[in-house]
Amino acid sequence: MKREKSQAQAWSRKKASLNMKRVFFASVLFIMAISIFIAPSVNTTDSGSRSGYQASELRTFYASDLSKTVYNDVSEAAYFDLIREFSEIGPKPEGSANNEATKTWIISKLDALSNGKVTSEVRGSYESIVGKLPGALGDDAPCVIIGGHFDTVNVAPGANDDGSGVATALELVRVLSKHEWPLDIYFGFWNAEETGLHGSAEIARQFRNQDMDILIYINIDMLLLQDPSRPSDEQIFVIYNDGYQVAFHSSKFWAELMRAMGNNYDNPVILPLSSTQTTWWAYSDHYSFVGEGYDNVVFASQTEHNDPYYHTSNDKWDTSAYNYTVATQAVASIGAAVAYAQTIPRGELVHEQHSITIPAGSEKEILVEMSLVSWIGISGTWTGAEGTMITARNPSGTTIGSQAMASTDDLLNVTTTELGLHSIIIDNQQAVPINVMLELEYDTDIRGNAIPDSKEWWDSEYVIDSDGDGISNADELNMGSDPYSPDGDNDGLSDYDELFVYGTSPMNNDSDYDDMPDFYEIQVGLDPTQKDGRFDHDDDDLISLFEYGNGTMPFNPDSDGDGMTDGWELENGLNPLANDATEDPDSDGMVNLQEFLSRHDPFVADYVKSTTSLGIEEWFAIIASIGVFLVLIRFLWKMRGSS
Repeated sequence: MKREKSQAQAWSRKKASLNMKRVFFASVLFIMAISIFIAPSVNTTDSGSRSGYQASELRTFYASDLSKTVYNDVSEAAYFDLIREFSEIGPKPEGSANNEATKTWIISKLDALSNGKVTSEVRGSYESIVGKLPGALGDDAPCVIIGGHFDTVNVAPGANDDGSGVATALELVRVLSKHEWPLDIYFGFWNAEETGLHGSAEIARQFRNQDMDILIYINIDMLLLQDPSRPSDEQIFVIYNDGYQVAFHSSKFWAELMRAMGNNYDNPVILPLSSTQTTWWAYSDHYSFVGEGYDNVVFASQTEHNDPYYHTSNDKWDTSAYNYTVATQAVASIGAAVAYAQTIPRGELVHEQHSITIPAGSEKEILVEMSLVSWIGISGTWTGAEGTMITARNPSGTTIGSQAMASTDDLLNVTTTELGLHSIIIDNQQAVPINVMLELEYDTDIRGNAIPDSKEWWDSEYVIDSDGDGISNADELNMGSDPYSPDGDNDGLSDYDELFVYGTSPMNNDSDYDDMPDFYEIQVGLDPTQKDGRFDHDDDDLISLFEYGNGTMPFNPDSDGDGMTDGWELENGLNPLANDATEDPDSDGMVNLQEFLSRHDPFVADYVKSTTSLGIEEWFAIIASIGVFLVLIRFLWKMRGSS
């Protein structure tokens, strides 16, 4: 019986153990099933990634690969054909039949060259054309715009002015639409430029009203005629916005980046040029964007300004003086710069590679456009080139590092102290050609927001509010305040409250220029938008400006509550912030409050009330006087009786 009971207990324990295992395995299977079921709906994107792209996918947009691919894909033959077709339509003044035909031609080209990826629309009363190649991040990120005008003067077919700009945009449509990009790329074809930049002005205004965050607008207007007296690597101007308080990153960075692209891919033709060094800066469509507050513009244009074909019937595709090769090299540099800036791997350092063959006794210069004061790591593989000399120079031409690279383990680190074009020079001192695989590592800050690109993702400046003050970075930049400080003028009021609560200026701590700070005026109940420094609101004979200077209250005639008005106290040398009503500074027996009520000077005695105790002599004199007085009275009384 005991044995049977023991067996029953053992079986019960075994059965319980089996049940526990079944429950465990069932739980595991259930959790796995739930994980598989919900996995697709989990948002695995980085904080900065948008439109369903994950961080790992965005990192596949890689800088050096795509910039070189785009550069090499730009075709002179394709560019030439586009200008020829454009020119053959004939003169295209706004409102003409040829102008209409050109619009139809551009729209069809946008569709055909992009295989339908670029959508287009005719916008505005001047009927400009805007094409859009959508990026992965969409409206949550900034955009790039490339454009030129398609209208001409009455007599000119416009091969150069501005068929060269139209063809640049269309050729880059063909090349750039082959790839996926994080940012939207717009292609603008402006009408009515020749009659006053009307088309581009209209669209720039629309973009501003839409809070369009433009990373860069690249305007192309006439590329085909170059100055033969200039060096071969300075045949096309890219003019950058060098206006008052325009940041380096807004414009100059882009002109220099285009120079670097052409140099590094063996056909440098671009010369960056400040807008202050030109007389024609305000005469093309980029200036419409400047007028709407967009500093981020560059203007690509030919170097020959004694152009005999300008605005004539000879501005046609087969003019022999037109140099399509140089123009195409400029287009390739522009496209490569757009590719480079977009495909820097956000969230990590740039790793750039250059495969170079250098003839014996020669050197090769690689340009690095530094947008961040940082460092550059230089390494590589030196096939048959041990001892190759590497020298790094900053934009001023000063050597910031130099080393003979003896092995593939060698690394030269240099620190930058300037923004702009840095030179990495590889000097082949061998008697034979060498092959070098140069590797560069550095950080960037393309937006110029003081945040390294290795630590952020693309975001629209109209989405970002870096200082958390309720105003987007773009809006702060547009009005001139600091997007990285919630109180740009350090007056104790947030930029948001100044704009939307008090109506004061976030860039001026005294918005009404009455010499009283906005914060003080709000604190004491004055109007910071009204120049009221000379008002006496409390009738205490003290204007508000003096109340501010003395720390008294402009709406309380007696700030210290001692019964005397602030103005009277200050006029008479008393302290309007201390209750001194019972003091008697002139020791005349009248306290300050009595002096105030009688309008006397509290520091000038009016009468003396002695409180000094009498001595023996004084008391004797008084007693003697009283005695004499009594004797006199007695004498007079007796005289009365005798009479």
